Amino acid sequence: MKRNTLFKIIVIQMILYLFLVTNGYSQCSELIFNDEFSSSSVDLNKWKFDIGDGCNVGICGWGNAEEQYFRSENTTIQNGKLVITTKLENYGGKQYTSSKLITSGKFSSKYGRYEASIKLPSAGGIWPAFWLLPENGNWPSTGEIDIMEAQHKNPTNIGGTVHYNNGGHQYNGREYHAGLDLSAGFHEYAVEWEPEVIRWYVDDTLYHTVTKANTVDPWPFDQGDWYIILNVSVGGLGTPYTGNVAPSPADYPTQMEVDYVRVYNGTFNTQITGDNKVYEGETGKTYTITQITGASYNWTLPNGATITSGQGTKSILVNWGTTSGDVKVSVNTPNCGINNYKMSVSVNPKKTLDFVYDDFEGNRNLTYTSKTDGALSQSVANPGSNATNNSSTVGKYIRAAGAQYDGLYMTTSNIGNALEYTSGEKTIWLDVYSDAPIGTEFMLQIEKSTASSGDWPSGRHSRYSAKTTTQNQWETLEFELVDRPDTSVGAFETDQLVLLIDPNSYTDHTVYIDNMRKMDAPDPVLLDEVIMANYDGVNQMTNFFENGEFTANVTNPNPNTINNSANVAKYVRGSFEKYDVVSFSTDVLENTGPFINKDNIFFMDVYTSAPVGTEILISLENKVASTNNFPAGRNSQYSSVVKEQNAWHTVAFSYTSSPDGATSNLSVDEVSILFDSGSNTTETYYFDNFRYGVTKLPPTYTFSEMIHDYNGSNNLTLNTTTTGVYTANVRNPGANTVNNSSLAGQYVRDTTEKYDVLFFDTGYIKDASSYTAKEKRFAMDVYTSAPVGTVVSWQLEAGSLSNTENYPSGRHSIYQAAVKEQNSWHTLEFVLTATPDLIVTDQQVDNIVLLFNPGQESGDTFYIDNLRILTRDPDQQAPQCCLLLQLPPLAVLLI
Repeated sequence: MKRNTLFKIIVIQMILYLFLVTNGYSQCSELIFNDEFSSSSVDLNKWKFDIGDGCNVGICGWGNAEEQYFRSENTTIQNGKLVITTKLENYGGKQYTSSKLITSGKFSSKYGRYEASIKLPSAGGIWPAFWLLPENGNWPSTGEIDIMEAQHKNPTNIGGTVHYNNGGHQYNGREYHAGLDLSAGFHEYAVEWEPEVIRWYVDDTLYHTVTKANTVDPWPFDQGDWYIILNVSVGGLGTPYTGNVAPSPADYPTQMEVDYVRVYNGTFNTQITGDNKVYEGETGKTYTITQITGASYNWTLPNGATITSGQGTKSILVNWGTTSGDVKVSVNTPNCGINNYKMSVSVNPKKTLDFVYDDFEGNRNLTYTSKTDGALSQSVANPGSNATNNSSTVGKYIRAAGAQYDGLYMTTSNIGNALEYTSGEKTIWLDVYSDAPIGTEFMLQIEKSTASSGDWPSGRHSRYSAKTTTQNQWETLEFELVDRPDTSVGAFETDQLVLLIDPNSYTDHTVYIDNMRKMDAPDPVLLDEVIMANYDGVNQMTNFFENGEFTANVTNPNPNTINNSANVAKYVRGSFEKYDVVSFSTDVLENTGPFINKDNIFFMDVYTSAPVGTEILISLENKVASTNNFPAGRNSQYSSVVKEQNAWHTVAFSYTSSPDGATSNLSVDEVSILFDSGSNTTETYYFDNFRYGVTKLPPTYTFSEMIHDYNGSNNLTLNTTTTGVYTANVRNPGANTVNNSSLAGQYVRDTTEKYDVLFFDTGYIKDASSYTAKEKRFAMDVYTSAPVGTVVSWQLEAGSLSNTENYPSGRHSIYQAAVKEQNSWHTLEFVLTATPDLIVTDQQVDNIVLLFNPGQESGDTFYIDNLRILTRDPDQQAPQCCLLLQLPPLAVLLI
């Protein structure tokens, strides 16, 4: 019998009241969208239907080889529930029909609790889903949030996943194992989505969490407004999610019933806004927390920063010192309790003005071209002077509403070395006054004009992005690197800047612009240097391969003040090889993380007849893995360019990319150098003093506790989950100064297991927080036949949550090291690499799991001993001896 609508609304209000009173986290939540399906038909003020098989929008089979045709007729309202019936019937060239409802254009939001009570369908091949997509999205770059997905007949599991782009489509998801048939009754599926975290629930049981740290940064889940989707698909032979199997016709028709859909905002939507990157001594920076009625606020800042006004209110002005840290605010709301929020802010050395492109007051070093889409006025009155820009004359640009990618085109001969922008040594700043909403993206492209007139990405050397933080007042946008679409464009071939305002939209914003300028970052201070090869006595690099002709220790062709060494290296590039390479093995690079993070910088002295602007590329690789085709084994790459012809000069290399994310930062044992990559030239290059400088000293650790040593300390118990053969207390295979114990543990890896595990139970780790905070780390002595560079993982897990078939369940944190020597005892110190399962608390850890060469099949033998804990030493003080002299761009010298 149809329930009384008024009665249902009253009951809902009572439930909401109880929810607000009893749920501590969501006490102050507000219902901003709901459909209780109390009417006789679908409420078209809230929902609309996607119709068809996807071909009408250019993705036949909806991108997943789905077997259904979506029709509105398959959705009804029955007894206060939305019912989607999936039928076996021929329609529109498909054998099945179903429905897909979306709120796009009717309701969309960002952040909050999204929940629905659903009774799942049951059939072979069925694929019900409750999910979110952004308005005006560009999948996968703009993201996808799957609140609930299920598959097939009598489902007992559902999945929660996010999809995103990280050098290609990536996802992070997990299954929830209910242990009962989810098609037999209603269950509530929900996400709680905040600015930096998303949590998944089934019937208020938390089962999955993602953050930037375990997905991608920057992540797309803090951009734009998102709409709700409810649909039931039918998977087929080409549908991976349902196992690429044909559906079972006898199981149809089947129904998905939805009792309600609700969206709440409140604490989920509360966040601090403001600049998370500031400069030393910068003043007047605004930080604001989302307005909460009746709340009081208490702000705290890092040492050296001061609040000049606003304490006790939702917005403060801050003068910064020199210390990075968190801007924190404690928000106390009557009847709602106290909630704490924070934003991490990095304080950076000041940048200095290098060059002005256009200040609209006589200093113009570019030309606006007729290719521009919108309307540019090159001299108008300043619409509202402030401290950021008090110029009398500025530029005005009205975006072309009919252009999806409206562009303001500017040609100039003053870009210089475009790689200096990708490295961050140079940055373009622009003052902007705009009526566009806060958060509107401005994108700047550096291009080669003769090539960029063609199809994307031709000619686009690099792209940079900035977003507005205010509306109708001046602010300075600082453009940060997004990517390098066309790597074939040379560093000195660019001659065009293109400003895209609110790209991928059809808006007609009015934007005032002024003071487009090039800013210069200060030279880094080097605290230490490591010589890898200087050909006058130091050589920690062994040549083992070249396409061209490599010769070590040749006479310096023309000594000067940059390099007066007697001996240098010579390389003649092989003109027959487009990607010519000379490769060296080395054991110097224990961890490439500091290079990727730009704490360490490679330098090399170069003498060549190659033209100025010729690119030189360093590729850090794993020697075994890199024998396969690109990108296998290529951990990270670094770029520089020739600055002078036929004269010694120093070049610095900037991190550009990590082609193979599967190659550990700890397993690099090869350095490859590519001169003029992508060409067929045959220039000669002399190089010397290959080295790296250290701008941030790495932490050091000292022994504090023994976990297990096979000679009396025994805090580990073998778990039967172990896949290989473990033997405790075997004879030491080769005592040395690192380990002269009489006994050790032996582990023979299972050759059939890619993710072979040595699994221990332990009660020794009482609180794992100090390991993820890097206050402590694990170490172990190893003797093995495995090759140098073999990765060893040390995982902390919670046995009650671990599921070998459902990664990352139960995996609290992962630490890695790499084999440094073969058949000789040496010590591995394990570095934190991931925190896969944020549901596991620091106190739940009760397993230590060792993985030897994870992801590979091998049968190597590993002897292990002295599994121990190290404690971080006080940070080292920077020496006063190693400052950079000011030299031409990218040229450095240590004194």
